[in-house]
Amino acid sequence: MEASTPLPQNLADLVSDDRDGEPQPNEIWRVGRDEALLVWVRRVFEDAVADVIPLVLDVELADQESVIVGASATPLATAAAAIVALRTHIHTGAFLNRVGVLDIGKDVTEVMTAVREGRRPSGVRVGPPINDDDDQRLEYRQALRDFLAELSPSAWLETQGDRTAGAEQRANESTANHPGGDINAIKARLGERLSGVRFIDPAPQTVAVNGDVRVTSILKVLYLDTAILVATLHGGSHSKFPDPRAIAAACQAMTLTEADVDAVAVAIPRQDWPAQLFTTAHMRAAFEVPRGTRTGPTTTLAGYGLVDTLCKHLDAAVPAWEVTEPASSRIGRTDIHEITARHARTSIGQIATEGQRARQAAKRAAWGELPAELDERVAKFVVAVINNEAVEDALTELVQGTGDD
Repeated sequence: MEASTPLPQNLADLVSDDRDGEPQPNEIWRVGRDEALLVWVRRVFEDAVADVIPLVLDVELADQESVIVGASATPLATAAAAIVALRTHIHTGAFLNRVGVLDIGKDVTEVMTAVREGRRPSGVRVGPPINDDDDQRLEYRQALRDFLAELSPSAWLETQGDRTAGAEQRANESTANHPGGDINAIKARLGERLSGVRFIDPAPQTVAVNGDVRVTSILKVLYLDTAILVATLHGGSHSKFPDPRAIAAACQAMTLTEADVDAVAVAIPRQDWPAQLFTTAHMRAAFEVPRGTRTGPTTTLAGYGLVDTLCKHLDAAVPAWEVTEPASSRIGRTDIHEITARHARTSIGQIATEGQRARQAAKRAAWGELPAELDERVAKFVVAVINNEAVEDALTELVQGTGDD
């Protein structure tokens, strides 16, 4: 405790205030369920979703993708670090109370731009880069990432539904008042989180899942070398998904006409669009390792909203190559003489080896005593023929000095 960072006296009052309204951009809030974390609000959407960045007091754990804020600039009266690398979306129901206002929008934008361009942020105070897989900051990042995952819109609504019987009714009312199913809003949120993401309207197709349940393709998402087909679930109950094997079979049928897709995300068009994602590998039966048991199709990613599901899958996407070889401005020359001489030396070596195994003394002597410069003469002969010189002259040069053999 003596080594811990001393905290300001007013911090207890700041974190115990009432909620006092809805979160707004450039505000610091306490969020959480059983535990709490400070976040900086970047943007708030109409469908009860907020774009946030975790704000921590452990400044020594900041990295090159973190904005370090001095003590004088924060209402906490202590230095803090905004971990931009962990920017995510959470449900506004997870917001506990407002702590204060902090305007770091330009610094956050600069860090995000620098990450996209592969350079160090300019004019922004950040931490040292992570260059070692054993860096403890990676473990710290993962702990924050796990904490925020429990506050994602889909995870929050699911937990609230388990806790209170009336949560589903309130969620339906919220859906009616704030239609989060607008595909344009989903495109906008994906565009904010994934730089360079592209969208294509695919040829619409509908595939039956089971009974009156069906899936319909509505969007194709392209990012780097990865393509995901987005489909919506219709018919039956809109509160839960059918058996994953039935959905996987429908997804596999869709990939027959969309051969470039790597995965299919099936979503229920309500609230945060709860989704299940199937990669093409998980759409079919396979043998598990190391036991070798046969297993049927299964979901690759589930338990999140459509935007979170797509981002989690696409975050792991990498180009087919990371470093390309530099292109030469000139076409290299082919050295026929060197190639021919190399092949001739190889053949002479093989002949000498065969001669050592020969039983006839004459053959063993002849094959083992080939002229040392024979490879060069063979190369000159081939080059002469290629250059359209007289074959007789080239042949004379080749057999010169070989005697009657």
